[in-house]
Amino acid sequence: MTSRLAASGLVDWYPIAEHLSRFRTILVLDNRGIGESKSVDEEAQLTIAQHVQDVSQLVTEAGWVEVDLLGFSMGGLIVQAVLCATGLPFKVRKAILASTSAQIVSQLGDPIPAEWEPLFNPSPDAAERVTVARSLIQGDYDPAFLVDPTNQSLLERRAVEYGNVTRPGGVVREQLKMARSLSYVQDLQHVPRGIPILSWHGTLDETLPTTHQSPILTSIKHARGLTFPCGHSWFDYFGPGHWVDVIGGFLDA
Repeated sequence: MTSRLAASGLVDWYPIAEHLSRFRTILVLDNRGIGESKSVDEEAQLTIAQHVQDVSQLVTEAGWVEVDLLGFSMGGLIVQAVLCATGLPFKVRKAILASTSAQIVSQLGDPIPAEWEPLFNPSPDAAERVTVARSLIQGDYDPAFLVDPTNQSLLERRAVEYGNVTRPGGVVREQLKMARSLSYVQDLQHVPRGIPILSWHGTLDETLPTTHQSPILTSIKHARGLTFPCGHSWFDYFGPGHWVDVIGGFLDA
């Protein structure tokens, strides 16, 4: 499982990873320099090749020769890079591309929105980072979800988690620069038909609107596409049991 920009795997994937682990073995990747993954130089340029190497090394350390992949948002770009890579020491059996894009910059445009600046220059004070996070996570959910009283404890937990996990500003900036430089629209056409692909997207996603899903499905002719009435942080909708069923139904078919 590879996650989004600035995300720390076991924190931001909770509780979906725990629920999935009841039915299958889960390997969660902290993207380079975030969370439990440390970076010597937080301002160093990041490349997609480094992230593919990280996936390869982690799978090798686990002793696996065949894996299923799930990539969310920026993590979906990493999964696409793995699918397009050659000479890997493991086989990809199936892959899920969740709320991601084959070419982010074509939709987001340039320059980077000013409201993202707090991501790149986080306050040294955790309480201030939590306050910023309360605003930043608004784009991960649809308006009705945000005002629903039953979701307020979850939203506050997400904000607190964001403020208290190591997410160096330099690393986040380099992640975004890397993601915006990538395009897999052409390369995805060569994904072997023998690797089943599932792409899903939230119809209420304001971070990466559903228009991002179309190039994936157009490029990978054999990919299966699903949509759900949810925002970008799909795993916080419908309960973890729903996603266990969707993921399990695809992987076990």
